[in-house]
Amino acid sequence: MTNRFFFSVMAVLFMCLAITVQPKAATLTTSMPVTATGVSACSVSTTGVAFGSYSGATVTSSGSITVTCGVDVAYNVTLDRGLFFFTGGSRHMNVLNLAEGTFLAYSLYKDSALTQEWGDAGFAGTYQAGTAVAGTGTGAVQTLTVFGKIPAGQTVMQTVHSDTVLVSLIF
Repeated sequence: MTNRFFFSVMAVLFMCLAITVQPKAATLTTSMPVTATGVSACSVSTTGVAFGSYSGATVTSSGSITVTCGVDVAYNVTLDRGLFFFTGGSRHMNVLNLAEGTFLAYSLYKDSALTQEWGDAGFAGTYQAGTAVAGTGTGAVQTLTVFGKIPAGQTVMQTVHSDTVLVSLIF
């Protein structure tokens, strides 16, 4: 009977162990992508400089560049030489597809006193006579005025003259 008692006790213990031992939970792993797309910290738009009629006297006008940059984003705004620039000279407007002699010289400035030319010296360097306008973003729209002047004493055709100047916002 001792064997029978021993086997009975063992059977009861085995059943107790089988009941109390919990199976381990399974663990599965996978990866989860985390992404973000950065948006431009700045934007820029322009309103052109429209001089109107030129009859040989000095003409001034203005346009604007609108910059919106995030708070504390440092930026520079440059103006290139335009399409009709002569080495060592100034910017020029031209009558499209016509010969030399149809050019009208003009300048673009950062200040209303027309003393600080606006260019891209220190950046692209296409118009070394002028420098950039530097600023710091506020998160709101900032408007920069472009002052223009056509000097007196030029003889031109009585038709529309134009140029295109590249505005760059560097941040």
